[in-house]
Amino acid sequence: MHNDLEQSGENDRRRLESQLQLLEAQVQDSRTQLTEEQDNAEELSKTWEALVGAETSKKHLEDRIEDLTRQVQGSEEKLAVYERRSGTLGVPHSGQDMSKEQQLEAEVAELRAELKIAKVDLQAAREQCQQFESISQAAEAALESLQSTHEQYRTTTEAQFTRLEACSENKAFQEKLEAAQRGAIQATAQLNELQKTFEIERTAWTNDKKTLEETIIDLSTSEKHSESDRTSREQEVRLQEERAKAAEERYSNELVAHAESRKAIEALNAQLATSQVAVHDSQVAADTATAKLAASERSWNKQKETLDAEVAEVRRRHQALAEHNKLLHGHLEDVSSQAARIKQAATSSDAPAGGGEGAIGDDAKLSELRSLVGYLRKDKNISELQLDLCKQENLRLSKQVEHLMETLNETRATLSEERERAVQTAASVPEAVSYIVMST
Repeated sequence: MHNDLEQSGENDRRRLESQLQLLEAQVQDSRTQLTEEQDNAEELSKTWEALVGAETSKKHLEDRIEDLTRQVQGSEEKLAVYERRSGTLGVPHSGQDMSKEQQLEAEVAELRAELKIAKVDLQAAREQCQQFESISQAAEAALESLQSTHEQYRTTTEAQFTRLEACSENKAFQEKLEAAQRGAIQATAQLNELQKTFEIERTAWTNDKKTLEETIIDLSTSEKHSESDRTSREQEVRLQEERAKAAEERYSNELVAHAESRKAIEALNAQLATSQVAVHDSQVAADTATAKLAASERSWNKQKETLDAEVAEVRRRHQALAEHNKLLHGHLEDVSSQAARIKQAATSSDAPAGGGEGAIGDDAKLSELRSLVGYLRKDKNISELQLDLCKQENLRLSKQVEHLMETLNETRATLSEERERAVQTAASVPEAVSYIVMST
């Protein structure tokens, strides 16, 4: 049983491998056919380019034929005029105007030579038209062969797609083939578009060919036209010349307007670039001012905190000195009262020697107290001077802070104005550009 299962699995694997190889071969064939189709499409594009070149040459030849036609018409008209003049004036003045007749004959000969040259050029133009016609026929044949090849490729591809769709186990290859089919459909659409374009061009070329043949027939029968037809042709030529001049004037005016619009657009672009640079500079200045403002505010806050701490310390010291001074004043008053009592006791005592020794001791104490009082007064004066200096420094810093705040407010106002002007400029420039584009 196990061997049977292994054998059946091996058979299935071989069958799938053979199917996979078959599908890979089919995919390779499809790729080869797709490459051939791409080569055919490239050849078709080259043929189309050759056809476009032929159409361009045909247009140049048509312009040349029109010029030759005009020259032939002018030569024929001059020839008819000279022949009429020679027929009417030759008989009565044969003996007197012999030189004029010779001149007229010479001019007629020159005009006939020019007419022959124009006819030769016309014949060459006809031959070139025939050559271009043969080229277009060859291009049509190549297009038909490419179309038949594409049809064969499409039928074979559809058959392969039909065979591949039957194998549900190879979805990856099916997706690749679907992609190739989409590419073939796109190539078919492009080929159809090229074929339609070629048909349109061929129809236009056929119409131009008919028009050219009619023009050639008209040129061959132009000698039979009357003077009125010549006058009408001259009027038509004048009208065409006037129309051409008017068209040239309109074209020149359009060119001038376009150049002015281009100059205006360039000026606006330069103005926009300048405005953008100014906005960028203003933004950089604003960012710098904001950073300086933040740094200044932090510095001012630190200085303010330091000054507040110093002022609090000075006030505390001043209060301590005032209390100490008050205490010293109390001691001084006590010492003064004691000294007064001692003096009174010294004057009223009976024992002068003992009183003299007590007075000397009291004087020594009094001098010490006076020196202490002097020192305390000096310390008080120094503390008062330091307090005044701190007050003046605090006042100066307050004024400096006020000045810096005013400068900061002015800077903020200037910055807001610059931002508003930048926004207005950025909003006005696209409107101006759109207005110019709409006007052009």
